[in-house]
Amino acid sequence: MKEINRQSLTYEAGTYGVYFALTYAMITIFALAIGASRTEIGIISAIPFIALLLSQIPGLQLLQGFKRKFIIVAFDIIERALWIGVGVLLIIGFKLNVVSFMVLLFLMTFNAGLVSPSFNSLFGDVISKPYREDVLSKRQILGSGLGIIATLFGAYFLDLFPSDNFSGFGFLLIAGTLFGYLTIYFLSRIQEPMLKEDSTQPLSRKLATTPRFKKLLIYMGVFNFAFMFNSPFITVFRIQELGVSNGFILFLAAIGAVFTIFGSRHWAVIGKRFGDKSVQVITTSVIAITPLLNLLVPPDKALWLIPVEIIAYFFFAGVTLSGYNLFLGMSDSKHRATQTALLNVVISISLIIAPILAGIISDEVILLGFGGSALVLVLGSVMRAFTLLFLLPIKEPQMLEEEDHFDKVLMASLHFQHNGGLRTFKKLLHRG
Repeated sequence: MKEINRQSLTYEAGTYGVYFALTYAMITIFALAIGASRTEIGIISAIPFIALLLSQIPGLQLLQGFKRKFIIVAFDIIERALWIGVGVLLIIGFKLNVVSFMVLLFLMTFNAGLVSPSFNSLFGDVISKPYREDVLSKRQILGSGLGIIATLFGAYFLDLFPSDNFSGFGFLLIAGTLFGYLTIYFLSRIQEPMLKEDSTQPLSRKLATTPRFKKLLIYMGVFNFAFMFNSPFITVFRIQELGVSNGFILFLAAIGAVFTIFGSRHWAVIGKRFGDKSVQVITTSVIAITPLLNLLVPPDKALWLIPVEIIAYFFFAGVTLSGYNLFLGMSDSKHRATQTALLNVVISISLIIAPILAGIISDEVILLGFGGSALVLVLGSVMRAFTLLFLLPIKEPQMLEEEDHFDKVLMASLHFQHNGGLRTFKKLLHRG
């Protein structure tokens, strides 16, 4: 049973990588194509997290009457069906305006948000701690690897259509959503254990957290605010200020995904040896400066963005891997669904406010000679560095003896771990 669960969650991530690459990863590019302003880009970037925020309490309430796997499968089916609908509308020539796209995006992401407490609770129960680093890194590797193929195909395919013809987006959305339905198949294979959480316990009691978990919540909220403040505007800056094409944007994402594969295994090795907090400190420090590297690229030197993307994705693989492991390690298995909802609420508030504020600043403010997307990139980098002040006081559970030796952690991080990320990807494809 345990092997089936691990395999199912690994292959679910692979098919989800294709689904995400051809749907959600297209949001900013599509919004720009239909004429969204920078302020509207900020609002569109916030909508998934408004939906996530509003869906958490209903998602918890669903656990009182339904099994977790049923919740995941049912609402994933609805979410994917909405993407199919958008794709069909674009293919038949229906002109989506910015407001109608916002409404549809909210509906899709609300359904996805209902699933989150159930999925994280189920994942934590079926993947025990000794296997988490391995399963999570394999999920990143397979999802990134298949996402590369999908992204490269999407980049080539979109460039076949005129800029005012949105049917190319429609075909990609439908193709991606078909892989989204494959994720549901793999999730349906999971052997679900009994829910450890007492669904009859008052919500206020389940929301009570330890001081350590509260520190993690604060850090996650601050980090996600800083990250989302400039993340969508990196794409805006590259398209509007550097003049790169939609196809090249997707090509960069594919290159980044390759180095996510390398980074996933590298940081998994470091995390096992020194602890996930150490990985989070190193990778967050580097992620703080990557937005600034975009400002060093001249408009006629778009290829310079390739090393920028390599650095960003390699280190961000460590941010996501170690962050999720920290959450699983610090959350209580008896309250994990509720603590997932609480974490999602905290993160959502940050992710709602940050891009809207950044969009307004981008359109309205000039500071020290910087304006537009460039100003947002500078301010976001400062904020990302500031988040380290909230990370450092956190004590990791079951802290490893070597974790405090920062010089050893740094040297191990700089020495690439020959861990066979690409070999792992090939093996996973072969087994599939």
